[in-house]
Amino acid sequence: NTNLTIQTTFSRDFLIGDSLVKCSNSKEKVGSVGDNSNQNAMQKILSDSWYTKLLSISNFESEIYRNQEFFMSLYPNGKYITKFLSKLIDLNNEFRIIKPYIVIFPGASFYKRMWPIEKFVILIRELLLTFNGEIVICGSKSEINLCKSLESKINNSRIKNFAGKTSLLEFTEIIRRSKLLISNETSAVHIAATVNVQSICILGGGHYERFIPYPKNSNLKVPIPVIKKMKCFKCEWKCSLDHSEENPFPCIELIDSEEILKIAN
Repeated sequence: NTNLTIQTTFSRDFLIGDSLVKCSNSKEKVGSVGDNSNQNAMQKILSDSWYTKLLSISNFESEIYRNQEFFMSLYPNGKYITKFLSKLIDLNNEFRIIKPYIVIFPGASFYKRMWPIEKFVILIRELLLTFNGEIVICGSKSEINLCKSLESKINNSRIKNFAGKTSLLEFTEIIRRSKLLISNETSAVHIAATVNVQSICILGGGHYERFIPYPKNSNLKVPIPVIKKMKCFKCEWKCSLDHSEENPFPCIELIDSEEILKIAN
């Protein structure tokens, strides 16, 4: 048994985060008062009762500042220090690439937040012309078909596809050894920041400024956002613009590969 369980998420999830806290045997269970973005009012009333302490966090736009206030409220005499993540494991030979390489992460948690695969194809073809190294495609097991499709549309021997083959630890170390990561707005760009690797984030407007861009005073190699700025930004992904249900949100679909290439080169 542990003495303390900490749930740092501001927008708590009833079925994933909060239910795990309920199942723990800790004497103290600390979380954030948070909001109702990921659960309804009745779920939140119930899940609030599973904690022994809920910290009230200021309504910062940036999640980084929310996390900082959370820990400073929990440990008022402590120091909040941002450190790079130290080496986790040694990679197997399968994942050790000698030549310089760029990691491409084409997936996302929701298909409408994924940049079109056709645009990734254009981007990678252009990168192969200007970059002498290799391109490494990564993704989860649920994204194997997506990554296979991307690989097959380019059909180049300088492309390696690790989708569905790596653990989280292996994926982190693959990013650490890379020259650059190009990704949708996923955990991949945050992992890159923690291992001091530059990333480019194809960023929509639903949560603009909450997770990305990072605060300007961050000492990390922060993700560089590429955006198609619209008046409807910060919509919480409740898109009001007319678009096909099959396509990504317009703020993502309209981003051009040229903007990414300008940064990558």
